[in-house]
Amino acid sequence: MFSFTERKIEYPPDFILAVKEACPDAPEIHYYLEIGDRQVRFELDRLYTQEIQVSPQQIIFYLENEKYEELKTRAERALRISELANQAFSIVCEQEAQNSKVG
Repeated sequence: MFSFTERKIEYPPDFILAVKEACPDAPEIHYYLEIGDRQVRFELDRLYTQEIQVSPQQIIFYLENEKYEELKTRAERALRISELANQAFSIVCEQEAQNSKVG
């Protein structure tokens, strides 16, 4: 049996699907979802941080080349990943609270 800190997180199927759709190129996150690891949230946070790192040169490039949609898409993806990281945190907290009541 799992100890309190080792209990598997049961991520809801709709959450798993949303993460896989938002992060199709992140097999490590998919793996953590499948095994029910808490690392999902931290990996989503890491991915969010990578996604929002846009240098001034990149911004200038996007604007000078009228790539507004690409810049917007990147920002929207970052927001979605941030939302999913927050959901992962909530899922883990809920399950840990329930598990602490059970023993």
